[in-house]
Amino acid sequence: MSRRVRSLPSLQEIWKAGRLWFGARGPAWRRLAAMLGLVAATAFAGEAWAQGQLSRSLERLASEITDLFPKVEGDVVKVQGNEVFIALGAPDNVREGMELSLFRKGEEFKHPLTGVVLGRFEEDLGTLVIRQVAEGYSRGTVRLAKPNVAIRPGDRARITKGKIALAILPLKGDLPEWLSREEVLERFRSALERTGRFQVTAADNVRVYLVEKGVNPDEALSPDVLSRLAEDLRVTYGIAPQTRQVGKESVLEVGLIGLAHQRTVFTSSAILAEPEAVARAPEPGGRPQVRPGLFREARKPPPGYRLDLSTLDLGKTMKELIALPFLVTSMDVCGVVAEGSEDIVVTDGKKVLVYQLNGEQIEFIDEYTPGVASTLMTVQCAEIDKNPGQEIIVNQYINNALDGAILSYRNGRLQVLQDHIEVLLAALDTDGDGVNDTVWGQPYDLRDFFTVGRATLYAYEGGRLRRQERVEVPKVFRATGVAMAELSGDGRHDLVLIDESRQLRVYRGQQELYRSSDRVGGGYSVVEVWRETTGRVNRPFPYFLEPWMAVADLNGDGRQDVVVPRNTRSIGNVLANVNLYAGGDVVVLSQQEFGYSLTAITPQFDGVVSGVAILRQRSYPAFIIAVSQGTFLGGGNSLLLLSRRPQ
Repeated sequence: MSRRVRSLPSLQEIWKAGRLWFGARGPAWRRLAAMLGLVAATAFAGEAWAQGQLSRSLERLASEITDLFPKVEGDVVKVQGNEVFIALGAPDNVREGMELSLFRKGEEFKHPLTGVVLGRFEEDLGTLVIRQVAEGYSRGTVRLAKPNVAIRPGDRARITKGKIALAILPLKGDLPEWLSREEVLERFRSALERTGRFQVTAADNVRVYLVEKGVNPDEALSPDVLSRLAEDLRVTYGIAPQTRQVGKESVLEVGLIGLAHQRTVFTSSAILAEPEAVARAPEPGGRPQVRPGLFREARKPPPGYRLDLSTLDLGKTMKELIALPFLVTSMDVCGVVAEGSEDIVVTDGKKVLVYQLNGEQIEFIDEYTPGVASTLMTVQCAEIDKNPGQEIIVNQYINNALDGAILSYRNGRLQVLQDHIEVLLAALDTDGDGVNDTVWGQPYDLRDFFTVGRATLYAYEGGRLRRQERVEVPKVFRATGVAMAELSGDGRHDLVLIDESRQLRVYRGQQELYRSSDRVGGGYSVVEVWRETTGRVNRPFPYFLEPWMAVADLNGDGRQDVVVPRNTRSIGNVLANVNLYAGGDVVVLSQQEFGYSLTAITPQFDGVVSGVAILRQRSYPAFIIAVSQGTFLGGGNSLLLLSRRPQ
């Protein structure tokens, strides 16, 4: 349901109307006119805010559903009973629960007059439901199209490149008074169609169909009804929306249902936040009553950190600080030159550079280049030696071995505090003060590079980092793309990590609390390990390092939030190793009463987000974002962006 927006009368028009109506003059009527104009303008602004916030929530849900349908096609490589293995994996955006069509290519068919090959006949074999996803392959179970069909290696699996046929099923539950059922469903349909991936049958059409079939649309739909609906409306999937109340919040939940086999393959939710005025009209003889408006009262509010993540768009506040003539592969921000200074540390894989930020002006400070040719994988700020100014951890790879270093800024230049560190280092903030003062190390694995599931605490003693006790970490832990955060607000810090499939996970000890459906992380930080393969042939094996995450309580609710780069795999390039990513954005992981959520706070950049950090010395959470454009073969450029205070 669309709303017609009419222009509001001016204060002068309202004042004139008051004079004509009451036949009076004087300051009293001017005050009345101004108050009426303010009320009208506030109502209009509240409605605009509500529609903008609602659109962003529905667009996020549509984007999450779109991610379930990558345009992929690959070979069947192995058949083992009812299990089929295909040559598509995590880099192809394949996920557990996905359904792919299995088919077998047949003979070519040609134009009868010209003889030009028009295509191939195809035999429909059935549907593959993905059960496990690895880096280079996926495994799933098969539902055969015919009883006498046998799947064999060489057959193909795909998700169609055409539009997916969806139907929005009737909405269950009650909506808040300020939002109509027709409007939320129509806006959701529009958000889905704007992705360009779906052909959507509107909820009104589904209701009409059900009524014509003698089915009550407001009751639960049986499997038989859904199967008939899929056949009659020619749709493959249905979206089942429903609302529920979580505390004082109205939540919209959507489930994606495979109509042919009656299986829910995806669920997600969004808060339907009601707009509120910031101040009430004064009571007679009283002062205006100020209330929190859109924000909840914080349990531990840091000054100025009161962002509304559901409406935050840093793209509107971004300023370009500097363009760099190289690819930024890793970045961090802290006080390196002095305690409290705002210093940006970047690497292009060959050297480390430090820039200092003063307000919105940036200047080059110094750079570090290793004495021998090496691959600089990541740079990260950490408090190592307890002296003023933080240090820089540099994870390096030289001659098939780790050879890290710690840099310190002394006597006006970068100096090596310690080198020849033979473990992969990651610094973490374990007490929530915004400083990475705990260092974990992970040994190098000659076969798999990352020694997954192992970590050791290191401490700076006698002028060197020295090994301490073993740290309990989950089996998927790698010393890259990790952070500690008090997500729940209960004083306990959970481990947040990006796993080898680029899914974001949250652990408390060995217990997994959350795993994202989105792929996050990604970037240009890669190291090639040369190994001898069969036939005594040496070839490189690439291993990718993940970007660091920033942690802070952004919305003042007493829970820390985790800011994560999210880069999208490119599926259009012929040479995947030239440019793996189509672009990226920045998302925030938060925990609320209803669970965890990932919220985008930037638009999609035309480049890879190589790093994100927070300037903690400012009274508001200003972000530094590095966006890079180039290829893994070398060459490219980068931008360092600064978010200004949201207006």
